Amino acid sequence: MYIIIRDLNPEDIDIYKTCFSSKEFKCFIYGHKEIDVDSYFNEIINQTRFVTESYVVLYNMNEHMSGTCVVGFCNFVKYDKFPFEITKETFAINGGCLPCLFNKGVGVYACASVLYFFFARHRDSVLYASTFEENERSSKMLNALGFEQLCHHLYNKKHFVLGYESFNDCLFAKKVMSRINLIASC
Repeated sequence: MYIIIRDLNPEDIDIYKTCFSSKEFKCFIYGHKEIDVDSYFNEIINQTRFVTESYVVLYNMNEHMSGTCVVGFCNFVKYDKFPFEITKETFAINGGCLPCLFNKGVGVYACASVLYFFFARHRDSVLYASTFEENERSSKMLNALGFEQLCHHLYNKKHFVLGYESFNDCLFAKKVMSRINLIASC
């Protein structure tokens, strides 16, 4: 499997629209809270100055790169203030997989690739992620890829952190990455 990571472009907003227009996707990201998708996009545009890095993740099953498909998006936001005690530079990771790819196994490959790519650039940093408590799919994936769940439960969410060493030592992450040819076109 080939995973391609490239910088997010302004015309990629359709990826966000596809994800956030899906009831199942919104439930995973926001729990059962109702959101106004149009307001969310305005918020994304207003907050782009805080986003450190944004990527689009694509995949392809063959080496000829015919039939490359978008998997989803990933954003990294540098945290100046962190709600928990962390001693290293911290980035929050958020992202999502297109709803049509749920339960296809592609998301874990995309996530592992993005983590590998991130730690190649920010080896001394820590990643922070959170999921709503009912989002077991994301929580299991984060745990499998080496994220440590924190004891804090704020806002009905589970909170996780991951450092380079934990990701690098994670046997599942190594197994996933051994099946991927990663291409970064950033």
